[in-house]
Amino acid sequence: MAKAYTIESKLPTVQYYCSNDNDDPTAFLTAINQGLSRLSTSFGSTLDPTTSYSLSPFEAISEHLQSSWILYLEDYHQLTPDGELNMLLASLAQNADQLGLQLLVTSRASPPAHWSGAVLKHRVEIFSDLNFNMEELSEIVAEYPVFAEHDAQWLQDLLDYTDGWPAGVILLLERLRLELDEGLSLSETGTQATSDYFMNAIFRHFPEEVQTLLLKSSVLPFLPADDAEDILQIPSAGKLFSTLCNQRTFTFRQTRCPNSGTESKNSYPAFQHQNLFHDFLRQQAEVYLTREDRLAVAQRGAARLEAHGDFSAATAIYVEHEKWEEITALILNNALQLIDSGQIAQLDEAFSRLPDKLIDANPDLLFWCGVCETSLGLASAREHLSKAYGLYCEQGNTVGMAISWRAVVDAIWLSWDGLDQLGDWIKEYDLHADTDYASLPDSFQTSLMMSRFGILSFWSPEHPELPQLEQQLASHVHTPMPTQERALLFVKILYHFTYGTGNQSQTDFYLNVMRTMVQQSPGSPLDQILLSNFEAAYQYCFVGSPKKCYEYVDEALTIGNESGVLVWQSVSLTHGLYMALGQGDIRRTKKYLKQFKQVIGLNNSMHVAFDELFSGWLAMLEGRHSSALRHVDAGLIFLEHNPIPMIRNLFLGGKAALLIQREEWHEAWVVLREVRSFAKAARSNTLEIMARFLQASWCLKRNRLWAARAFLQRARDIGVTQNIFVCPWLAPAQLPGLIAFAIESDIDSGYFSRWVSLYSLKVPSGFAARVRWPWRIKIRTLGALEIRLDGRMLESQGRAHKRLLEILGALITAGPRGISQGELMNEMWPDKSEEKGRSNLNTNLARLRTFIGDPNAVISSEGRVFISRDICWVDSWEFLAESEVGSHIDIDQLVQAEHAYQGEYCVPETGNGAETILRSALANRYLKVARSLARAFEKDPDYTQAIDIYRNILSKLGAEENIYRDLMCCYAKMNRLEGVSVIYGECKQVMLEKYGGGPSKETTNLYQRLISQAD
Repeated sequence: MAKAYTIESKLPTVQYYCSNDNDDPTAFLTAINQGLSRLSTSFGSTLDPTTSYSLSPFEAISEHLQSSWILYLEDYHQLTPDGELNMLLASLAQNADQLGLQLLVTSRASPPAHWSGAVLKHRVEIFSDLNFNMEELSEIVAEYPVFAEHDAQWLQDLLDYTDGWPAGVILLLERLRLELDEGLSLSETGTQATSDYFMNAIFRHFPEEVQTLLLKSSVLPFLPADDAEDILQIPSAGKLFSTLCNQRTFTFRQTRCPNSGTESKNSYPAFQHQNLFHDFLRQQAEVYLTREDRLAVAQRGAARLEAHGDFSAATAIYVEHEKWEEITALILNNALQLIDSGQIAQLDEAFSRLPDKLIDANPDLLFWCGVCETSLGLASAREHLSKAYGLYCEQGNTVGMAISWRAVVDAIWLSWDGLDQLGDWIKEYDLHADTDYASLPDSFQTSLMMSRFGILSFWSPEHPELPQLEQQLASHVHTPMPTQERALLFVKILYHFTYGTGNQSQTDFYLNVMRTMVQQSPGSPLDQILLSNFEAAYQYCFVGSPKKCYEYVDEALTIGNESGVLVWQSVSLTHGLYMALGQGDIRRTKKYLKQFKQVIGLNNSMHVAFDELFSGWLAMLEGRHSSALRHVDAGLIFLEHNPIPMIRNLFLGGKAALLIQREEWHEAWVVLREVRSFAKAARSNTLEIMARFLQASWCLKRNRLWAARAFLQRARDIGVTQNIFVCPWLAPAQLPGLIAFAIESDIDSGYFSRWVSLYSLKVPSGFAARVRWPWRIKIRTLGALEIRLDGRMLESQGRAHKRLLEILGALITAGPRGISQGELMNEMWPDKSEEKGRSNLNTNLARLRTFIGDPNAVISSEGRVFISRDICWVDSWEFLAESEVGSHIDIDQLVQAEHAYQGEYCVPETGNGAETILRSALANRYLKVARSLARAFEKDPDYTQAIDIYRNILSKLGAEENIYRDLMCCYAKMNRLEGVSVIYGECKQVMLEKYGGGPSKETTNLYQRLISQAD
């Protein structure tokens, strides 16, 4: 990570934090490039990260800047001494003069000796960093038995508060050990512990001007560097502070980033005191400065911080000094921008500092407090918004009534709690339906329209007003509006289409509009988290790509964690849970479910219902059917009082699936009829596919094959039209059976095959037509080595994959049971130690799984390594398993087996002889199969077919003399003596070329007998 700023001498400065887990010169160059780009918009991309070891990029910097610049390396000692980045830094130090570069280094260890020349020339300044790090602090605290029960968070707080300053740590620990400050906070104890030291060793030795500067600056949490003189009313404040920083007198300079701690255009330089020193100065300021003086500094500082966009810092100062008018204005002026930019946690913190009486008396504060709490997923949002609506009504404020009405119903919809109240709010809307909003902006009218659409689409999906609202919204999607309102619009539309009608074309339209909007305003975290949510929902419902869905879910969670947008995190986790449960991924389901409970805190009843839904589904996957049914019944009881038809139908689908598992046939069918009836009334393609799949499953288990076929055909028709690949509650263990039945019934036009690819479904046990199963991974070894993933041939990339193919060849040769890890290590790396061989094996197996395209394709278990026969189709294995010739000859089976053998077994040889044995076994099996098939045709009689098969045998196996005899007999039975002579001549030529002699006596005698019989 790198930060950039300009110091008082106007020299560009980049601060780089060294780390032992990042020795990559490319990352270093990229960070420097980004840092300098922030200082100069014309800087462009002067550094080329591909030139990792060249000084030319730094020469380009000097040429562009036309002045010296400073590179400040923090914690240099963490770099690997002989690492690549250290080599580059050594070159920079040696060439610092010509590069116009000044290096500042903080390090616990001395840099390399070849830096000495640059040090002597004062091009490198090295400062010893003697502060404790976490490991050292832990060792110090461990010496005090009294602190043994303190947790890691306490230790982190201690490190953060003291900045690892050794004297401060020891003084504070000793005072805590002696329990001299029982009941006081860490800050108060720290002040007591260090005040004598700071007073006698530091503060008293400063001139009066510096003392005044320190006392006044302590009123603020930090001091904007460019505004120091104006805020403190001390003309030389900036220079004095710079001197304190250079002398490292518990004061330092930092780059302050107001927006959630990330680098941004709003970043600004600030001076800050070390925590212990700052608390000491605040205590002294209360003694030596009047309240009026402190208040004046606080107000000027807060105003400047507000100008810098540092909302949280300005709020804290106003609250501390009880400046309620100022803080009210600050909140109302910044609330919309904070919500749009994803800084909701800062706004919530501001409201938490205000007295309740102040908020309750101001409808504008009540409104923004409620909007903030809605984004955080807090149930208290409705209370504040309802109060705001009441006050706006009393004032006759039409606009306020409309925006608060919309915010109330949005809060109910997003939290899915108190949904029984929606009917009352719809009536409230109708009471004011004659209000004229025509003079208001389009965005305002659109937001009202979308809120009504949101209520009706979930509360009453079959409402006749919905189609009209949908058309109106489609014409308003490009209307400019704040991010928060636009977000609600799109989440309602997309959620409705995705989980409701399942209409892909409409979803595509709205999703593309959202993508365009995010591209136009890439700086908005809320836009980005919403787009990630929509992309995840799209991958789940229509594309069916688990990997992509999880990527978008995790991206949304990361952005949500950084910006504190909790309500959207719960939506993200919902998509991830649907996908993980649909895949049967129990590990990921448990991970997401744990996060879901942590994020939402189960703080409203609808979240409790979703917890029941996901917990029940998980219990079903784990085979705990009774527990799963209890969860489903609990959710259905809740929904009796909070009617959401769409969600209720999901629970009913779960109940039907569980009743089928328990073989309670009548009860299951009754529930399925209700599910189907609602899906039809609500025009929900997604729910209808769920109903059809579950009905087909019921029929298959009851052996009603014609009905199962009809239900699957209907599911296929809807799925193909809308491109839907999602079916809640259908366990992965059930899907393969349904798909196998669809394939056997010849109703799969590629739709069901796609499910196998998307969800990596395993072939069901006992499925006879394995060759017809739509395998994701097909490996051919007969005739040539081919590996296909989803129909696409994988190509070896030179020497890097040679060893992978050798390992693959060894595993195929070993057969479905695989090979022991020891044997495989000895074959691949006979000259390596066991430890090195095992390391090589694990690394190469991981690479092989990546190359093949499925992490479950190659399995290591109980000391053996094998290819999964449930996921991979291997032609040689299938040939050996299905080509056995018994007493009963099945012509179709023999024809398939004869076609399956495409040529000699071909894998990269490992030299263990197993390939030769398997090659011989496959050839012998093919010879037996093909001869049996040819003789069956001879009996038919169909000598032409028999001759073709004998010719195939010769083309695949080469000089098989007994096949020439079979061919001569065929031609003789057809009374074609010239054919007998031609075959005998071919045999003589082949035997001569291969063995240097003629045919055997048996072949010659047969030829003479056939000719003589004809005569």
